Amino acid sequence: MSKPLDLHVGNAGTAARFLLAMTCLGHGQYRLSGVDRMHERPQKELIMALRELGYQIVSENGNLPAIVHGQGPRPGSSCTVSIRESSQFASALLLSATAGGWDIKTPLEQSEHAPYVEMTRSMIESFPQNEDAACQIEPDASGGSYFWAIKHLMSKHGSNPSENIQITHWPQTDWQIDTEFPKFLPLPQQISREQDLGDSIMTSIVMAPWSSHSTSFSELGRLRVQECERVKALKTELTKCGAQVEEHGDTLKIHPGRLHGASIDTYNDHRMAMCFSVVGTQIPGIVIKNPACVKKTFPNFFLKLASPAPEGLSMKICNASTGELLSPNDLIA
Repeated sequence: MSKPLDLHVGNAGTAARFLLAMTCLGHGQYRLSGVDRMHERPQKELIMALRELGYQIVSENGNLPAIVHGQGPRPGSSCTVSIRESSQFASALLLSATAGGWDIKTPLEQSEHAPYVEMTRSMIESFPQNEDAACQIEPDASGGSYFWAIKHLMSKHGSNPSENIQITHWPQTDWQIDTEFPKFLPLPQQISREQDLGDSIMTSIVMAPWSSHSTSFSELGRLRVQECERVKALKTELTKCGAQVEEHGDTLKIHPGRLHGASIDTYNDHRMAMCFSVVGTQIPGIVIKNPACVKKTFPNFFLKLASPAPEGLSMKICNASTGELLSPNDLIA
């Protein structure tokens, strides 16, 4: 192949990392790139691990853009990959390891609490080997956390009945760390990103002003290198709404207090848009900028909020400029 095959991943870190590993199994050159923010997000540890396996990857700074020289499987090769910055580095390698003949290890001290890596291992073990067999994919617990939050906030502080809100088909395994989310309602005084919750800790953070006590959210470092600098973004947008937020290292401490409407910047981050939509179900005047960014993981999120029961929550979602109710077609990203 004289010219690399271009693979543009947008701002999808999962796609970028899984493709970095998978394209090594091909034969030819593949150029992976994305939006500017994607080029800032960490990939170096994964690239180093792939090089340890014997693959040639050209990258100026250890991030994207990168050119992968696919060489096919390399049976018997092994590597150790750090998951300090992202557990997806290990997941990417594990998903291609069987086809590649690789032996993948992670540092022992990082393996003691790596729920997403364990989820990957469990999925690989349970995946049917028969091509005709079906594999049931669990619902996304992180995406479900928004509806648990709305139900909880309505039950405590809202004027609308919440007893009829049911989150159905909740995952029955413990593969996803965010299946623990309902156990953290009401919010305790401390929640850790490393020990307690995954992406759903962002949902907990925007709920904190309605708590009866101050809440500290610790070990948030990984949030800084995701779709946006999420620690800064959460603090900024909550402060716009009147919340009292303290930042100490990688910890946010949020105090209870009354919020008000504000225009919310989403930073092209799907989870920022959905988290502050939860806020918008509790107070008037929340305007979500660039709501279409939810397309990345939950394109019908706003439709789910607005649809009548039993499919949705019967929320009214309006055009911020005209005040007109948005149609179902308008609510799909």
